[in-house]
Amino acid sequence: MADFTTVFNKEIFEKEYGKANHIDYFFTTRKTFETKEVVLKDLSRSTKKVPTVNNFIVLNLNLTDITKEDIINVEIWGDKGYYYQSKILNNSGFFPLFSLKLKKDTQIFLKLFIEKNNKESENYINFITIPKKYQEVETI
Repeated sequence: MADFTTVFNKEIFEKEYGKANHIDYFFTTRKTFETKEVVLKDLSRSTKKVPTVNNFIVLNLNLTDITKEDIINVEIWGDKGYYYQSKILNNSGFFPLFSLKLKKDTQIFLKLFIEKNNKESENYINFITIPKKYQEVETI
């Protein structure tokens, strides 16, 4: 039989499985224009502005107690191909924001594992569902 004090203990759950509420995120769209040179039928040249739309997710990590000696392992996975993995070894200043350019992924999995020298390591895990309007549309 399950021990109810362990099941409903928030501190044990966060230590074992991660702190998802410390990861804030938002979506944004940027429209840029690229100028291309076009050759017309009479062989004259003209420039044409071509718009491109880029969708991003910005991850704001509210991590304040990171020291210079802490090692931060970052893993970001998408369900349709996005993959990023890194290890941050030297930290000074504020922890940065992650800005990811979105493609065809509908969900993103984010995992941060912080190895601390003076106390226990911390896990930050979050599953993020990407709204349909920020997903890249396939053009045929």
